[in-house]
Amino acid sequence: MKIPTELTLMGIPIKIEIDNTFVKRYGRIASIDYIKQTITIDTSHPKETVEQALIHEICHMIMYIMGEEELQKNEKFIDILAHLIYQALATAKYDHKA
Repeated sequence: MKIPTELTLMGIPIKIEIDNTFVKRYGRIASIDYIKQTITIDTSHPKETVEQALIHEICHMIMYIMGEEELQKNEKFIDILAHLIYQALATAKYDHKA
């Protein structure tokens, strides 16, 4: 999966910023700023880790947009949801002709 520069959720543009010093400075691979509508991600780590971190932050934003504050702040829920989505995308087969 390519890391996008921007994506849209319910008409809201979300910018993706790359900061390869993020882990050194903050101790995590990615973070989301709900007010600025920005996800910051450190891409200097293994591809799978970076992709899962991006999906994790997207899941946080989806819950935020849906008004699901309790789920948005539930790291266990978000982490499991993100891993399931990542696994579905990473293992998808594309055998259809269409």
